Amino acid sequence: MQTLSYLSLLVGTWLALAVVYTGVGLLFRRAMRAPDVALRDLVMLPILGWCLTMPLLTAWHLFRPIDGWTLAAIIVIGLVGIATHAREMSRIVGHGIRSRPGLLLVLLLAGFWLANHTAIQHTIYDSGFYHLNAINWIQSYAVVPGLGNLSKMLGFNDSYFLYVALLDQGVFKFKVHHLAGAFLLFMLICRSLTSWWIILRSRERVQLAHVLDAFLLVYILVLSTGVYGSSHSPDLAVYILGFVIGSELLRILESTQHLAAGTDSAAESSDQVSLRFYTLVVLCAVAVTVKLNFFVFGAAACVIALIALIRSPARLDLMKARSLVPAGLTILFIVIFWTLRGIKLTGSIGYPATWVVLPVDWRVPVETAQAYVSEIRAWARQPYGAPAVVMADWKWLWPWFNGLLRAPFEVVTPIAVGAVGAPLLFKLSGRRLSRTELGRPCAFLLLPVAALVFWFLAAPDPRFAGAIFWLFGAGALALVIGRLERRSIITALLLFTILSLTMNFNPIAFVLRWQRDMGPERTGPLKIMTTTSGLQVHVPVEGYQVWRAPLPATPHFNPELRLRVPGDLSKGFTVLPSEKKDESPF
Repeated sequence: MQTLSYLSLLVGTWLALAVVYTGVGLLFRRAMRAPDVALRDLVMLPILGWCLTMPLLTAWHLFRPIDGWTLAAIIVIGLVGIATHAREMSRIVGHGIRSRPGLLLVLLLAGFWLANHTAIQHTIYDSGFYHLNAINWIQSYAVVPGLGNLSKMLGFNDSYFLYVALLDQGVFKFKVHHLAGAFLLFMLICRSLTSWWIILRSRERVQLAHVLDAFLLVYILVLSTGVYGSSHSPDLAVYILGFVIGSELLRILESTQHLAAGTDSAAESSDQVSLRFYTLVVLCAVAVTVKLNFFVFGAAACVIALIALIRSPARLDLMKARSLVPAGLTILFIVIFWTLRGIKLTGSIGYPATWVVLPVDWRVPVETAQAYVSEIRAWARQPYGAPAVVMADWKWLWPWFNGLLRAPFEVVTPIAVGAVGAPLLFKLSGRRLSRTELGRPCAFLLLPVAALVFWFLAAPDPRFAGAIFWLFGAGALALVIGRLERRSIITALLLFTILSLTMNFNPIAFVLRWQRDMGPERTGPLKIMTTTSGLQVHVPVEGYQVWRAPLPATPHFNPELRLRVPGDLSKGFTVLPSEKKDESPF
């Protein structure tokens, strides 16, 4: 009974967060002077609102730690958004309850299923390695200058940890891994199940994006039951935002195709498509702040969507000041405050890249950052290999390829489905498509292909690929299946889903998780080491996991580390010689 009460608390909190983030999303739509909200917009608004709060948290953290007051401020902003759209939301929610009670019941049951699988102890190594350490600093101080000098991982300017720190309050203190990532998974499951409902029961026209979302359900379930379901990892947010951005891009491509052809089958008007484009740009900008390696994926998505819009009647709405100005200011806000926070953490922009390093005394030395980049690139190709040896030639390629084959569901299945299964089904269908039909929606495949090329050249570890593989496989399949009649779409989806679930899940374990360890977070033994300047630092007795150790803590002890202002952790860290220290207002 206690477990059921806790699971109910989790689901109830996710629903409350969905309301708050929906309110934030509504305020953005109001600033954009968007058309009236429709029932179909409810699956997107919470994710949009979540993204919009990330730059707010970034700006807040420049001056104050993330604490209960921050959470209260976000809740107030969300409730203001709901209040200003109260009549509209009341009408939409009432209509949804009356017209789709079955769908709402399915979504609620899916929430309890997800809570059952994610209310467990986190098992990702990086949680103890640096995730919890970063969250501890975020909750204790405003952004600390030179924190990357204490630990090279703490230099990452990942805004996702601000969100996790925001929810690490009250009854979820030390159990936030049950709540934060799982909320985003719940929103993604709701999106996918809604697409399933539209395909199975609704009279609404089936779009390619609906088919894509439905195909992705299997992989979303795999994410939910795997190590990412209960974790603090920003990798999970990258997966989720990748899926949402891919789906939104496909929706834009299909809508602009119909607008350009002047057909009556267009699901959205030109101003709605323009709003969707600006929403896509915001999602991509925030995704880059979550993890920098998302940049190529996000840039490719924006460029593909922009070209499609320019070549359609929607280009006229795209340049209207009522949309362009608030969207541009939002993007500027995201970029400026993320950049400022990164500068304070490491003295550079885009750490661990060293393209722009400022002459401040808390900067991470260029050679340290460059060595870390080499470590990441080498690890992705051959774990535990010496970077100089691994990167010297291509001997890593064959062992690396064999390693990919040991990840059949994450890599082999989507590649096989996209490169072999989809073309074969298209051939067997005997359909012929016009050049116009092939051009716009099929341009969607340029997104995962471009991202895969960058991934291979940069750091080709499947963990760093995010949603790329499954966007390629499910996207290619959706482009073929989505053009068939509804009955054929349903048959293909059911066969694919049942076959995939059978191959990857134990039926009993899929329904119920046994041997539950609900936490709280693990800890490990620590020792205190003293730097040459007299600074005492907590270090793991063995291994590299510091967990949520007392501050300051690091898995990599540096005897040259010292405080910029003796006795004051908030003023940050430096490893530069004293005579090179610059005057700074921070």
